[in-house]
Amino acid sequence: MYWSLDADLRNEAVASAMSRNRFREILRYLHFSDNLNLPNDDKYGKIRPLIIHLNEKFIRHLPADVTNVDVDESMVPYYSHHSCKQRIQGKSIRYGFTFWSMNASTGYLICTEPYQGKGTTLLHGEFGLGGSVVLKLAERLSAAYPQRFFSFFTDNYFTGLPLVKKMSDIGYGCTGTVRANRLENCPLGDSKLDKDTRGTIKSVVSRSRDLVVVTWKDNATVRMASNCYELEPVHSTRRYSSADKKHITVPVPDVVIQYNAGMGGTDQMDRNVSQYRVKFGTINGGGKFSQTCCLPHCQMPG
Repeated sequence: MYWSLDADLRNEAVASAMSRNRFREILRYLHFSDNLNLPNDDKYGKIRPLIIHLNEKFIRHLPADVTNVDVDESMVPYYSHHSCKQRIQGKSIRYGFTFWSMNASTGYLICTEPYQGKGTTLLHGEFGLGGSVVLKLAERLSAAYPQRFFSFFTDNYFTGLPLVKKMSDIGYGCTGTVRANRLENCPLGDSKLDKDTRGTIKSVVSRSRDLVVVTWKDNATVRMASNCYELEPVHSTRRYSSADKKHITVPVPDVVIQYNAGMGGTDQMDRNVSQYRVKFGTINGGGKFSQTCCLPHCQMPG
């Protein structure tokens, strides 16, 4: 397209810098690793040097005013065959590669790690897959900025009480929604709370006061765990009441307000990428040139 003779398609900056045939030849032989010396336990071995290089650059150029970060999953669209390809129902991109991403609230990508399925190595296996991912990314951030405080926000896939306590030991804040079956012996995991009226707030604080669990009844029961935010100060929000046929004021704990403000950086990154996603040309086995949609900055392993 960049080399098209049509005035509305041609990009003169690209066409004058390199011929189309030269671009195809470079793309055909583009490699980031030696295929004869690929690690047996890394399905992303072909692009691992590129991932490492990008992570180092992203962390190094982290804006100085960033203190809130979130950890979430990001999908890279891919529709061909690969053992790492995932299918996640309910996502805007249902088929592709899953990347665990740590982002600032602006959408800036701080660090990312590809998910390899059952072959994924867990450095902190006692915290489960989600907790291990958060700790791995937190350790990278701590190594780069040892004197800087960060507050992490995670959804219920990652959050558990052991993870929140461990983040306190590291010296970082951690706030996230948590599933009822991960609250251990905390009474706020009781399913009877789902029958509470809208706006009901309950909380339990640990004896060491470094962990608080809060439930808030909205349309459904929201359970949250945090080591840096509590239910106070209590805020308010407007909700529509189908029983009263009008909007009503509902109290909201502070931990929910802080979570909503700190979470969403990865989703913002996905929106940014979707606006500028690039279609890369690849050379197939027969030497023909075809278009396939891949990462905006590199070609995924095949």
